[in-house]
Amino acid sequence: MTTLIVQRLGQLVFVLVALTMLIFGLMHLSGDPVTLMAGEGATLEDIERVRERMGFDQPVHVQYGRYMVGLLQGDLGTSLRQHRPVGELVIDRVPATLQLTVLAQLLAIAVAFPIGVVSAIWRNSVVDRVAMTFAVFMQAIPVFWLGIMLILIFSVGLRWTPVGGRATPEAIILPVVTLAGVFMAQNARLIRSSLLEVLSLDFVRTARSKGAPGWSVIFRHAMRNALIPLVTVLGLQFSNLLSGAVVTELVFAWPGLGRLLVQAVLNRDVPLVLGATIIIAVFVVFVNLIVDLLYGVIDPRVRTEV
Repeated sequence: MTTLIVQRLGQLVFVLVALTMLIFGLMHLSGDPVTLMAGEGATLEDIERVRERMGFDQPVHVQYGRYMVGLLQGDLGTSLRQHRPVGELVIDRVPATLQLTVLAQLLAIAVAFPIGVVSAIWRNSVVDRVAMTFAVFMQAIPVFWLGIMLILIFSVGLRWTPVGGRATPEAIILPVVTLAGVFMAQNARLIRSSLLEVLSLDFVRTARSKGAPGWSVIFRHAMRNALIPLVTVLGLQFSNLLSGAVVTELVFAWPGLGRLLVQAVLNRDVPLVLGATIIIAVFVVFVNLIVDLLYGVIDPRVRTEV
């Protein structure tokens, strides 16, 4: 287990270096942030003065090296537009994004689990076909369209929830449902297919031949093996939830990390874009580490290998 943790931390370092190099290059190719900061009425002298003050007059590799030196010291830089430390801006937005993604993940699992199990038990029945049709339909719906429809129905029409923001506890309901919609459908189909595969194995047929009750066979014998693919997908879904949260936060004006990142990209705020993406990358790597460790809890054979 210690070896696995060390390997994941080494991968994190590699990911951060590659990520910062890529974003640093792309942001400089997208346009000159100094021109945007100086404003429309700025003269060439004003632009050059701002460029020199911000350090953009130096070569790109020198700027990148200076940024990495600060990053190793825990300094994510200063926002070019908001003139505040990037660390403070990101930390202010992280709780909102984590609240949204964690609740969406829990809702997706809570809804998908019984649907997948019931569909597998009554395979090819009316219940199974209705559930899987609904799952395919939910996977086909774009996140932004679902969010807009929920706003029109429950916020504008019925006035049950706020249109956007994070001012009241009810404001999180629609963003969570929107973000969880696609993933609950995907998880339901995965649980169904994985459970059907396990139920056809020899050890399940042996348990049934010994007279074990049907629910006991499913939950004591089959379910533990069927959960391994789900755990793998849940780890991958976390990064997809973060990317989906960008769209959801924009639709619902949710003050999270995704919305901050989009604003930073539009403003060509290089330090803020780098800081936000670094934090997201760290979360994704650590979630994948947790998923790998959960393998040992679900399957002892994996634990001995780790």
